[in-house]
Amino acid sequence: MQITLPNTNIPSKIEGDSVYSRVKSLIMSHKLPPEKRIRPEPLADQLRVSTTPVREALIQLSAEKLI
Repeated sequence: MQITLPNTNIPSKIEGDSVYSRVKSLIMSHKLPPEKRIRPEPLADQLRVSTTPVREALIQLSAEKLI
């Protein structure tokens, strides 16, 4: 008998969207000061995610002229 375990991995698209929303919220609430350079590594640590979705969120926010 083979047991199939549920997929516990969060799909990267969902994780990326969540990181984007969280970073955008931090920017809009001025918890990330406008004049301060945003570094992906410390922000990823703070959000407890890898740096890749943080970098992707920062690229998207930059394209939207929010950073």
